[in-house]
Order: sequence, then C-alpha cells, then structure tokens
Amino acid sequence: MPIPAGKYDVVLGLNILQLMENIDDAIGKCATMLKPGGYFISSSVCMTKPPGMWKYLLGVMQLLQLFPKVQGFTEAQLLQSHRAAGFEIVEQFNHENQPVVFLVAKKLST
Repeated sequence: MPIPAGKYDVVLGLNILQLMENIDDAIGKCATMLKPGGYFISSSVCMTKPPGMWKYLLGVMQLLQLFPKVQGFTEAQLLQSHRAAGFEIVEQFNHENQPVVFLVAKKLST
C-alpha cells in the first residue's frame, strides 16, 4: 500500500501491532504518514508468550490457519519502538494487570 508522507494529523491503530511481522517498520510507517506534531493512537497486547492453555490453543489455530501469527513484545520494547520512530509518548494507560497498553504518541517535529 502506498504510504503518503506527512499527510495525516492522526493515525489510529487498535489491536494491530501484535499482528504485524515487524512492529518497528509498522510504527515507522505511521510516523511517515503523520505531519510533524501529529498523533499515533494505539492499543497493543504486550506479552512475549501467551499464558497457560492459550499457548497451545493459539499454536493449533495458527497451524490450521484459523488465527494469524502474533508477535511477542514487552511494553518496554513497544515504547522503545515508538521513540525510535520519532514519537514522544504523551499518554499511556494500562488497565488492571491486563497486557493491553493504550498509547497516544506525538510525532516530534523534524
């Protein structure tokens, strides 16, 4: 998909980064699409391995091509990927021991 540079004020990515093959590339493309001072709003599941039985269930579902491959990363890795792409985290929210992280990131002026 063509990526228009500096065209948008806001990019929204809900529950998608963990499904991308490379989150650094995905976040970088979002930064490219945004105007300086634009916002990338996202929610992401941050875990390196699925807990308990989910590990086996997801493995079988992926083998049968019923579920996409899920990338594992920590919250710290997610934040670092945003910063490396030129974002400043302006809001961050985690809900009571859930692995989902909501972020509002502002593209720094270049």
